[in-house]
Amino acid sequence: MKGRNRKKLGDLLTGAGVISAAALEQALATQRATGARLGEIIVASGALSEERMAAFLSEQLGLPLADLDAARPSGGTLQLLPEALARRHLALPLGIEEGTALVAMADPLDLGALDEISARMGRPVRPLIAPARALRRAIAEAYAFIGPGTFDPAPAPSEGKTAPAPVARLVDSLIGKAVRERASDIHLEPGKGGLCARFRVDGVMRPAPELERNMEAALVSRLKIMARLDIAENRMPQEGAFTMEVEGRGVEARVSTFPTIHGEAMVIRLQDRARGLLGLEQTGLEGAPLAWFRDALRRTSGLLIVTGPTGSGKTTTLYAALAELACPSRVTLTIEDPVEYRVAHTRQTQINPKAGLTFAAGLRSILRQDPDVVMIGEIRDAETAAMAARAALTGRLALSTMHTGDAAGAVERLLDLGVEAPLVAATLRGALSQRLARRVCPRCHPAADPLGAQALMAAEPAARYRAKVCGWCRGGGFHGRIGLFGYFAPDEAAREMIARGARGAELRAAARERGFGPALIDDALAKARAGITTKEEIERVTGGDG
Repeated sequence: MKGRNRKKLGDLLTGAGVISAAALEQALATQRATGARLGEIIVASGALSEERMAAFLSEQLGLPLADLDAARPSGGTLQLLPEALARRHLALPLGIEEGTALVAMADPLDLGALDEISARMGRPVRPLIAPARALRRAIAEAYAFIGPGTFDPAPAPSEGKTAPAPVARLVDSLIGKAVRERASDIHLEPGKGGLCARFRVDGVMRPAPELERNMEAALVSRLKIMARLDIAENRMPQEGAFTMEVEGRGVEARVSTFPTIHGEAMVIRLQDRARGLLGLEQTGLEGAPLAWFRDALRRTSGLLIVTGPTGSGKTTTLYAALAELACPSRVTLTIEDPVEYRVAHTRQTQINPKAGLTFAAGLRSILRQDPDVVMIGEIRDAETAAMAARAALTGRLALSTMHTGDAAGAVERLLDLGVEAPLVAATLRGALSQRLARRVCPRCHPAADPLGAQALMAAEPAARYRAKVCGWCRGGGFHGRIGLFGYFAPDEAAREMIARGARGAELRAAARERGFGPALIDDALAKARAGITTKEEIERVTGGDG
């Protein structure tokens, strides 16, 4: 540390008027009695938060704050400092720059810790500052990804409990990291160099912490056991699920395996149960698409389809609609795969193909339960499509999803599944098409240059720690997603066209000419003009189709 600054934390705090001399004396007495860190005692007293403490030290000492969210310390760097020592001194090595170790610390004034870290790593140390709680989490995550050779089975003095096995810690850290980064999926991909992990965040893949090769088999086996899969089977795809708690929140993980030439690939889809249901407006539905969709929801019968590719938010929109419809005066039943959210005043059923409970079989039984509203998770086959249309014809409002390119494509898909054209014309009330576009990050836009930020994130770690990159969006310029919506509502003339077998292209042309509903591209461009998303992002998610 430059100049070997010998100021003490207490002197800095009292000198700046953050705490009084009497409060410092009391804190020092507590430290002598308990052995706890002075900074943590002062934070616990309520004088200032951990984040404010870190910012205070950064300003007073002229040391940068570490961006722990963006940190990607290599296994080689971590090997230089044993985990037990990192935990004891609350210090995480981030990288090596010109022979100097960059180390994030909660207390850079602890000269004894600096000397011990420097001696162990065999080089001088340049401290960066980070809040204690965030450092503990980052240390646990970083060391969990570098294999069992770096683990110390003894607990850190402040923890007071035995640490779990290395592979269990690795799974906990991997999923915890994914949840904190808002990932919807974790991809574990085998290759010649071992197992690679990636996260899908806001619909875009990004690198996850590197996994050591000697941990990959144990990691896959552990996840299989948790998902109740056959760990001996690696030649056939398998599917399973498990739930776990991450920082007090229940997370549901759906696991899918698939054999490849290099080994088993695994995808873990994550759902944070604490997130709760969204309202229709919260999905991004507004203006004309919302008005048309709500008009269809007010009907007492008919078929209402939400369309879009996988991962476009169809189920979220369907649940938002279901929450508006469900009430004590209606009988609302669902058949789903899986049941993702619990909705009040609704009887929800999970399909179970092994027991013979498919969408079609469940729908047959649901119709004998005298429902007013029926929600079918997805129309996948001819039998389900025909039964959904017949349910709508017999005085029920039936909601479902389909994988189609646009709203008018719902007609073509129903016809392809064998539903008779006159039945489609009589029952289809409307189809909502949607995509999900990334929102421009509100904390760094418009000052952030996404291309420049991407180049920075590809730079050496040491350069990233010095730079001011928005920690909320990780320098990408986007945070979260919003729905883009279009609607197709056939009028009488359109129903006549459908009844005689009109296909998608003919219906799209008629919809543009006579205005059967607002186009998705119009909603998308309006959101780009409002600065919510960008034209480039719209092009990416729509492929130029509106």
